[in-house]
Amino acid sequence: MDYYSTLGINKNASDDEIRKAYKSKSMKHHPDRGGNEEEFKKINEAYQTLKDPQKKQMYDRYGTSDPQQMGGGPSGWGDMNFGNGSFQFNGSPQDFEEMFGSFFGNGFRQRPRPPRNKNVQLKVVLTLKEILEGKQINGSISIGPGNEKLVDVKIPPGVENGDVIKYQHLGDDTIRHAPPGDLLIQIQEQRDPNFVRQGADVKTVHTVSVFDAMLGTTIIVNNFDGGTISIRVPQGTQPNTILSCSSKGLPSKQNSRRGNLYVEIKVEIPKDLTEEQKRKINEIRT
Repeated sequence: MDYYSTLGINKNASDDEIRKAYKSKSMKHHPDRGGNEEEFKKINEAYQTLKDPQKKQMYDRYGTSDPQQMGGGPSGWGDMNFGNGSFQFNGSPQDFEEMFGSFFGNGFRQRPRPPRNKNVQLKVVLTLKEILEGKQINGSISIGPGNEKLVDVKIPPGVENGDVIKYQHLGDDTIRHAPPGDLLIQIQEQRDPNFVRQGADVKTVHTVSVFDAMLGTTIIVNNFDGGTISIRVPQGTQPNTILSCSSKGLPSKQNSRRGNLYVEIKVEIPKDLTEEQKRKINEIRT
């Protein structure tokens, strides 16, 4: 998958252009807006790589941000540097031994890799409230057939869907005298029927009567954090007007400051009016 094509940008795009492209694409393809879920996942995967300078540099150079997938040529050997010179070698391991033998003598042999403990991967589903507050993960994880390990870690606030958090040395440790693997926790955001997330901002919808929209009113909105917010709807508010509640959204990963809660106002038009109501409305209209 070409991450740049997925976001519709070129390789020289700035951080701001990458962020704007992601926001535009994610809003267009968000499943809650009727978008394609697979395309939404690809957009998230592309953004998670290109927004990170180290991952982006690795992707631009090797075509992947996963170190295990890197390698040059069919045998996995890449560019080698000796002093100020370099050359590319794509031969077999036997050819590799013979080449080094010509440099260092026939005593050179490829050393076997030492045994390594594996990383453990987990997927954790979080609600918007848990993303706001962070979540403590305390329990046992499977590190292999018949083996379990107790872990106690904190998922920080503000994580995003698809984020992978690494906890060093908390993975598999069944191989003695080898460093423990890492614990990798992938974040999955639980869909909320009443709220849509857009980065650190959160959006919801509230319906008022046509009379409240005309005359103005105060509404009480239930927020995703379990609290309530009192919002003034101004006189003459039009349908689909969006009101903003500052610092009532989710925390940003960059600076921990909370985003905004946006409330879209829907206006309910009465369908069945009594004759008396019709008369009074006509009096007002004339």
